[in-house]
Amino acid sequence: MSNKLYEGLRSSVPLPPTSISNTNVTGKYIPVTGCRRLIAVLANGAAAVSKTVKLELLKATDAAGTGAESVASATATANTKVKSVTITLTSAANTDKVEVNGVVYTKSAGSAAGDFANAAALIVLLNARDGLKATANAEVVTVEAEDGYSLTVVGTDVAGSVVVATLSSIVSVEISEDQLIGFTHVAPKVTSTGAGYATVVFIQEMKALPVSLDNLAAKYPA
Repeated sequence: MSNKLYEGLRSSVPLPPTSISNTNVTGKYIPVTGCRRLIAVLANGAAAVSKTVKLELLKATDAAGTGAESVASATATANTKVKSVTITLTSAANTDKVEVNGVVYTKSAGSAAGDFANAAALIVLLNARDGLKATANAEVVTVEAEDGYSLTVVGTDVAGSVVVATLSSIVSVEISEDQLIGFTHVAPKVTSTGAGYATVVFIQEMKALPVSLDNLAAKYPA
């Protein structure tokens, strides 16, 4: 009988949900001996326009971080290729614009293609597109990208104010054993220019099965 996928993987949470406000946080150094490849996934929370979050992997020779060096990194900017956003139209006026994944919508009393009068009208336009799910609460629109899709949203103030803010985004960094020669541990370092919460998960592909396969809180099949 073939091995289950998770039996060849080692999972860990070197940075549990952590509040980060215009600073950086380094998580726990995780052993990577016997690792063929490692992917680190950062789940990031709310971020205002222009704010950034950077996921960097540091390699070291022990769990204390001795001789730490940067291996690789990736940086995400709020409202660009994110998973969910809010679009606040409370102070929007006619001629203000909202651009979602390259398509521009204009607040207007008219009925031309792409025109919307309010939040309820905007979500009808957004829900007609593949990969997007939009809901409205009063004049605040929440847009989520479905699996396999992302969101890039820009608000343009002409006569009023459109406020776009990220609710969630995902950043990943993958490294291989060739980048870890001479090092035994890896830790995530998260740097944010805004205020929010971040969590980092490591998934390691092992050269051989770990001694203990029972490193998951729950699994199916057992």
